[in-house]
Amino acid sequence: MVANVDTGVEYTHPALVRQYRGTTGDGAYDHNYNWYDPAAVCGTGDSGPCDNVGHGTHTMGTMVGDDGDPGENQIGVAPHARWIAAKGCESSWCSTESLVAAAQWILAPRTRTG
Repeated sequence: MVANVDTGVEYTHPALVRQYRGTTGDGAYDHNYNWYDPAAVCGTGDSGPCDNVGHGTHTMGTMVGDDGDPGENQIGVAPHARWIAAKGCESSWCSTESLVAAAQWILAPRTRTG
């Protein structure tokens, strides 16, 4: 498993959705223990991961990107790894509070509300 603390991740991206640990396999998602947004930029409740900048999606693609088409779009260095993420950056900037909260969550993932 891999994780990132960045601007978020577009979890439904074709190259990332199968590797997201919150993908349940039946077209549904469980974001508990798989996604954390300390500043609630992406919303609250059942809101899933978002990426309002694109950087976190890019870095996650570098880690695990694979759209399932053999030989075509397998861009990640660990395409079969599962991933979780924490939004440590509210936009193109990162507050100390969100970075610390995201790093703590990565060490001990809990429900998305912290």
